[in-house]
Parts: sequence; structure tokens; C-alpha cells
Amino acid sequence: MNDQNKMLNGDKSLPKDFFDKNKNTKTAPTIVSVDGKDVPVTGGTPKMRHKQNGQAADSDSDAEDDFVPIDPAELAKFGKPGTKMAAMNWFMQTQKMTVRHSEDGFAEWFHGFISRRGAEKLLKNSSVGSFLIRISESRIGYSLSFRAEDRCRHYMIDQLPNGKLMVVGESKVHRTLLQLVDYLKTHKLSNWNGYLTEPCGQVPGQCDYAELLDESDKEYMDYRTSTMVGSVSIINMYL
Repeated sequence: MNDQNKMLNGDKSLPKDFFDKNKNTKTAPTIVSVDGKDVPVTGGTPKMRHKQNGQAADSDSDAEDDFVPIDPAELAKFGKPGTKMAAMNWFMQTQKMTVRHSEDGFAEWFHGFISRRGAEKLLKNSSVGSFLIRISESRIGYSLSFRAEDRCRHYMIDQLPNGKLMVVGESKVHRTLLQLVDYLKTHKLSNWNGYLTEPCGQVPGQCDYAELLDESDKEYMDYRTSTMVGSVSIINMYL
């Protein structure tokens, strides 16, 4: 006697055709979503959603802010993945106008393709909280570098499919780099008990993002650089 017959004999309340009418019924399993609702799984692996906490509650809808990587095929249009050329094409085609200030050029904290070591050199004698944001040369995205109490720290900044930005490992999403910076001046990162304070700018007379400028940009920057160098020379005359 099989288990089904044992159950029928042991429980007279079950109709004899109970197992026959249910054996071909397939009910999709369910999982509990981050919203607390049962979601049927109809096949494949359920997409993991980026769980937001209270800090990210003022962003746009959850549907827009799902943490899913950008399709590699979409990134391939910028060039060979992992190359400086791909990163430059991505920046010039999608980022430049959002990073630039309308009249003052790039923000003081913005830097071009400088290495981790180069960022640490710029931040070496800076106060705690001093920071800069640089374009990553080996991936599509940015890097946030800042001076902590004991050393310089570096965090990746990724772009979501909807164009927004987020510090990898954090839950808050931002429409622009400027909004990201402003947020971190008053909100702590999850693993550092401090805030961003002073921007770390360019070395006087140098411009590490010159290759990102077009002709009109260069004319403006040449004027600013020559003015800066001239001012330093005049000051040195009186020292």
C-alpha cells in the first residue's frame, strides 16, 4: 500500500479522487519580496532587487532604481571594455554636460584620468574629509577618493541603467555627481564615521582633465591657467 492509499484509509474525510484531480496541478512556488509580498516564480532565477533603506526613500520609484548592471552590449558601443578609450567615450558622450558647471567649467573636486596613487599624492597633506572624484581608467564609472584619519580611501561610483549614480556598497542613488557630493557632505558612508569637507583641486598651472576639453573649453582653461600662474608669479616677487 502506497502513502496515498494510507492517507485515504487513515483520513475518511478525503475524497477518493483527491490525489487524481490534484496530481497534474502545478502551482508556482513563491518567494517573499523585499516589500513583504508573495511573488510567484514562473521560471528562471528571480531578479534580485536593490533593497533601499530610509536614506534612499526620497529617490524616484523603486522600479527605476533596481540595482542591476548595465548590459555589457550597451557599454560595448563606447569601445573595448576596460580601456581608457572606452571610458573617455562614455564620459564625453554621456557625462560631460552633466558634470560641467554652466559658467565655471568643471567643479573644483573633479579630476580626469589620474591613478589611485596620483589621487593619494594630491590628498597627502590635506585635512580629513578632503576629497576628489576622478574618472576610472579601467572601467566605466568614477572613483571617489578622500582623506580619512589614517589613510586615503577610495570608493567606486557606478552608473545605473537609468543614468543615476551610486557609491558601490551604499543604498542612496543620485541624479548627478554634484548631488552625490552634496549628500556626502551631510550624510556618512556606511563604513566611515565622517563627512566630505573640502574639495581637492588641480595643481596650480596644471590641468589633469585637459584631454576632455574641446576647443572652446581649452580657450577658457588657458585663460584661467595663465591668470593663475601670473598671479603666483606676482606673489613670488614680493616674498
